[in-house]
Amino acid sequence: MRRQLPLRAPMLVMRGIKNDDVELRERMAAHALINGFATEEHFDTLIDMQGMMVLAGSVSRKWAYDYAKDVVGPVLVAIKIRYGRTKTLSATTKEKEVLKSFPTRYREFWLRQPTELYEAAAHALQEHYNQLREEKKNEHAQRNL
Repeated sequence: MRRQLPLRAPMLVMRGIKNDDVELRERMAAHALINGFATEEHFDTLIDMQGMMVLAGSVSRKWAYDYAKDVVGPVLVAIKIRYGRTKTLSATTKEKEVLKSFPTRYREFWLRQPTELYEAAAHALQEHYNQLREEKKNEHAQRNL
């Protein structure tokens, strides 16, 4: 007897249904950093986008992995380091160019992927965040002993 697989709409359809909300949030995050009024929430959105693209790209989409890791990654690291020094989220002119194109490339990437890949990447990213939270909790407990 064949197992009944759940039917899923392609990513193009799924992204299209929620696209206004999702893409607006992604573009606003990049826009806020480019224009100097970003919050930590905006930065976290960009970090999540980059993490999702690295995870999905590591499976079999090398160009996405390389772009997220080697182009977007260093920009986000530089912004984080600068934020540590200045407590202001800001970007250089060169970094702004990368940030301008990132939401579009991210969107175009996901429109061509299966929904299952998106779900797997989201699950893996959440697991990573859960692990980091647990490690931080354990470090805090060790310091209080």
